[in-house]
Amino acid sequence: MGWSGAHLVSVVGTNTAFLTEQNIAPATIAGVISLATGPYNVERIIEETDPASTFGEMMRRVFGEDPAAWNAVSPIHHLGPDGTTPPFLVVHSDGRADVARQAAPFVEALQRVGVTARAVR
Repeated sequence: MGWSGAHLVSVVGTNTAFLTEQNIAPATIAGVISLATGPYNVERIIEETDPASTFGEMMRRVFGEDPAAWNAVSPIHHLGPDGTTPPFLVVHSDGRADVARQAAPFVEALQRVGVTARAVR
């Protein structure tokens, strides 16, 4: 797939629980560069993907069946206007369906809560 790194940096940049669990101050992250887009809303991907498809099977194998777990690793659900969410640069390639379904809504959600965010291709 090529987007696991984009997903992981975005999770760490938005869900402060992962940092504080390791005694790392969220303010340590000055910004996040997410390359090749990623699953910014895991619940949406799982709900919109045929579970019998190869991609659907992979998503369920990776993220399981628990919606609470999906929420914890869905960056779009952990955006804070209080400065806890760092600036984001979301880089993607042309022609990928996940840009419209994942990257664009994520950048828009970041901007709505006052986070500096930009998508580039």
